[in-house]
Amino acid sequence: MTQLLRPCVCLLATVCRPARSSTTLRTALGDTLDTAMGMLQDVFGMTHEDAQYILISCSVPEQDILSNLRILHQCGIGGEQVHRIPWIIGQSADVLEEKLRKIQEPFLFQQHSDGLGFCQLRLGQINTYQAHFRKEAPNFPHHPNRIYYLAERIKVPVELFSEKVGKPHRTLLLNIKRIDSFIDMFHREFCERYQSEKELLGNHKSLLSYLAERLHCEPSLLEEKFESNEILKRLHISKFSRILDLLYAEGITAQEIMSCMRVFQYSEERTAARIKELKDIGFFPFPMILLCRTPAQFKNIVAMYRKKFKEEG
Repeated sequence: MTQLLRPCVCLLATVCRPARSSTTLRTALGDTLDTAMGMLQDVFGMTHEDAQYILISCSVPEQDILSNLRILHQCGIGGEQVHRIPWIIGQSADVLEEKLRKIQEPFLFQQHSDGLGFCQLRLGQINTYQAHFRKEAPNFPHHPNRIYYLAERIKVPVELFSEKVGKPHRTLLLNIKRIDSFIDMFHREFCERYQSEKELLGNHKSLLSYLAERLHCEPSLLEEKFESNEILKRLHISKFSRILDLLYAEGITAQEIMSCMRVFQYSEERTAARIKELKDIGFFPFPMILLCRTPAQFKNIVAMYRKKFKEEG
């Protein structure tokens, strides 16, 4: 069967889950693709929708897809990993088979799942990294190579780490001492942030619960505001705490803060400077949105009100 899958995308996208013996599916897509769909669902444990999505993304002949699924199963690869990196079955079957043999050679990977991400590389690139790993092997006496060492240091499974760096990536060649220093710095910052979050949350189970208490409102009101602002979702609790302390100290009310939650997006220094400038010209209280204007807009507004207050005075 040499028919390519891509021309069948429209048909495949419209069919409901077919029976394995469906005459329609065999006629339209062929027995090979029907078998591949069955393997993804029955052997790799995927839903019909996930299996369909993966097959649609492939542009190699159907026989290659089926061959790839069979060899991946023989190599002990599970459905979760195939789902994470669906490109793995979209390669030429001969090339994938050669790569799977290659990644278990010395100085590479102990099992296929560990190094599956490397199959995204060309064979020549895998050879290059293998040579580099062989050269630096004395630096990792207790690990097959730097990938196992780094995965252990950052406490992630080797297969996930190799999937992330399974393409030309500086992590694979960068001086290991420099990488170690980055990891140490990251862990220190992470531990500090975690401890800060734990202390600020206190008995609260979530950030929204903490903010609801400080802003004297129901958590549901905050949920609505967070839902429409992706930046707020990424801010650390310590940022909210510092800005709230500043605003309350300046005499700004919880109701005013709730009217413009964007104020948390900006630095404490910028917000403090703007409040001082507005107070210096006698403009207080002021609309909270002024703290969120662009520098040019804010400058023009201050100039306008300074002139107005001067004329009135």
